[in-house]
Amino acid sequence: MGEEKLQKLSEILGVENLKILQISAIIYIQGERKVTHQIIQKLIGLRPTARKRYYMTKREFFVAVSEGKMTEEMQAMAAEFLVKMDAQLAARKGKVSEKEQAKRDANVALARKVATEILGPEAMTATDVAAKLTEMLGEEVKVQKASSLCRKAVELELAVQTDVKIPKKGSQKAYTAV
Repeated sequence: MGEEKLQKLSEILGVENLKILQISAIIYIQGERKVTHQIIQKLIGLRPTARKRYYMTKREFFVAVSEGKMTEEMQAMAAEFLVKMDAQLAARKGKVSEKEQAKRDANVALARKVATEILGPEAMTATDVAAKLTEMLGEEVKVQKASSLCRKAVELELAVQTDVKIPKKGSQKAYTAV
């Protein structure tokens, strides 16, 4: 750094020891900005800017708790976390998303269709219902989905569930229309 520039910087910053200022400037220029900024502040007699208030992060909180260090600040923070978690849980508890509600409504309508159009007086297993639904809808319906729809029909009192013995398989649940 040139002697003239160093002299001007010394006048601007009010630092009399040019050697310390030169070392700090060299370090600063080489890229150690964070450290040297604090060093320069100390050299010229400025205090580093103080934080308004320090907030503990969740990570710091959990690390301190895992190490067994508990302070009043941490206890207050834990109480604050619990209040926030309870508020979030209460807000979510009674809500059903629009997408979920639409899916439920579609399943109820499909269960009604299964009970009226597919199930009859003869008992049918979920596998049979899945095959009929696949034919009817033109898209593959899995056995789990058919079983779910049959249980929903029983819940709506549109069908009755019975146990049927099937050779080489054992006992399975079968459904008949009411």
